[in-house]
Amino acid sequence: MNYWEIEQGKLVWFVKDNIYHQDHLEMSGENVSIIVRYGLIKNKDNDAELTMSHTIAYPMLRTHPNDTHASSYMSYSLFGDFLLDGTKVKEKPIRFEFDGVLTVVSCYKNIEITRHVYPSYEDSKVWVRFVFRNNGTETVRLSSNGLNKKEYGRGVKGVYDFFVQIPAFDVELKDGEYFGTDLCYSGAINGQLQANVGAMEDLYKRRAFLNKTRQQLVLKTDDNVLDTAFAFAKIRACESIFNTGCGHLHSPGGGTYYAAVWTNDQLEYASPFFPFTGDTRAKSASINAYGLFLPFMGSDYHPIPSSIISEGLDYWEGAGDRGDASMYLHGVSRFLLANGDATLAEEFFSSIEWCVEYISRKMNSEGVIESDSDELEGRFETGEANLCTICLAYDGLRVSAALARELDKEDRAIYYETMASKLRISIESYFGGEVEGFDTYRYYKGNDVLRAWIAVPLTVGIFDRAEGTVDALLSERLWGENGLSTQAGKETFWDRSTLYALRGIFMAGKSEAAYDALKKYTRKRLLGEHVPYPVEAYPEGGQRHLSAESALYGRIIIEGLLGLVPTGFRSFALTPSLPSALPVIELKHIRSFRNNFDIVVRRNQGTYHITVTQMDGLSQTSIISEGEQADFILL
Repeated sequence: MNYWEIEQGKLVWFVKDNIYHQDHLEMSGENVSIIVRYGLIKNKDNDAELTMSHTIAYPMLRTHPNDTHASSYMSYSLFGDFLLDGTKVKEKPIRFEFDGVLTVVSCYKNIEITRHVYPSYEDSKVWVRFVFRNNGTETVRLSSNGLNKKEYGRGVKGVYDFFVQIPAFDVELKDGEYFGTDLCYSGAINGQLQANVGAMEDLYKRRAFLNKTRQQLVLKTDDNVLDTAFAFAKIRACESIFNTGCGHLHSPGGGTYYAAVWTNDQLEYASPFFPFTGDTRAKSASINAYGLFLPFMGSDYHPIPSSIISEGLDYWEGAGDRGDASMYLHGVSRFLLANGDATLAEEFFSSIEWCVEYISRKMNSEGVIESDSDELEGRFETGEANLCTICLAYDGLRVSAALARELDKEDRAIYYETMASKLRISIESYFGGEVEGFDTYRYYKGNDVLRAWIAVPLTVGIFDRAEGTVDALLSERLWGENGLSTQAGKETFWDRSTLYALRGIFMAGKSEAAYDALKKYTRKRLLGEHVPYPVEAYPEGGQRHLSAESALYGRIIIEGLLGLVPTGFRSFALTPSLPSALPVIELKHIRSFRNNFDIVVRRNQGTYHITVTQMDGLSQTSIISEGEQADFILL
């Protein structure tokens, strides 16, 4: 069921009588993150009533032991200590709105109550801004005893102070008059609470971030739902960046994963997307994330950790080698090329060399790369070698070859290309085969049940078994109302595999089937029962709004519909794959390859007209046939 609709770029849920529903979403600032649970319930008087609770994470207030999950957490119920003419206010929600700030409009008798919930952009504070308006004809008295509550926590940085503060008030409101007040949740090391920056100033900073995010990397098509979902995905991807002790770090969030980075979420999924956004914090966070792994790239070639945790002070490798070097190689090569900074690329080239050498040492006699598991860390069988690890390595080698040429390292480029060619042969010989009647891939040797990650070859440009793979992905065995099941016959789903598959099906040229699946998925995630972002998984995690999944959604547009592949610091290739329902796609204000440019693709039957326009007015046009590649160099 769709509860939400789009109004001028924001989402609105108009509450209807006798339809009870609850949801949750996450919002993040540099020092705080809030998960808001909200909705409509039936109270003991059989009336509709607002329900709301807040779980607040303070990522830099580390607890003991200082492990992956050691952020401080505080949970609070709906604050409703308001009196109208001496009677406690019981709110009935009228509508919910979301545009990066959650707005709840409710009523009690003739009083309309609007609250805006949002995190501070820079401080460890969360605000709830209340506005009360008298819509009746008689003067009313609105009052509250207020609250100034202090609780203590303890962690590796000492004693922590947690505050809940809202001032007392007692006001009269005449017809049409309104009154505003602010509730503040905050946390700090004992005695170090930040200066009392006001709610409105923090709201302005939050809005400024949201507006800047909307104005860069703008998608325009004939599908307003797709355009809006892409805009929201940028918000979630770019907001979950925390100002840690080692600088800005992008983190998954979800009430669990903060002030830390993972080789899959941050290095593989999110960082290749960030150069296109123009978000300077996101690019800085990517550089910091890749840099944190450099000290672990030793001459002993021990596997790099799966994650660097606790503001960069510790690491986690409890799942063994998940193919982390392949994840790193795939991500860093794409990030460095699209970022377009030769000096930075030279600084990180040693990490590419290390990953390539590590991968070569992990090849077995059959030419495939062995790893202990994949990013699901043993939740599902992966054998001694899995399809995802080798495909990421193959892509990383191809892109690293282009990077090496930009740095005048021709011998390395040739070596990487040769190694990639051998891996491609091994992918076919070792993993290719019939599974459940489909001409596709076994995920590991002996695998005889369809798996969602058979989509990965498509995302790295291997289309030898595209027909059977697409058929398998979209079959009833794998595809359901939430996208792909991780394994055929299981209820478990992880959105990351669905997002990879949608990108890959577009890249394989199956645009009609891909768009039909993308529309269903997008409408469910943006307008349905749990909005407005891609989620992590189910049943594990309760469909948390982890941040990097939103970056993967963005990559469906860039790498799927447009077929963009970085080929140099100022160059890229496009192989568009547009369905008939989207004859024109525009991606504006792309901030990558050392430029700011627009791409417009027009489909006319089997021909694509592509125009790339730089902000200085220089324009290039290419006309290609379906499935052909157009190359562009920005000046």
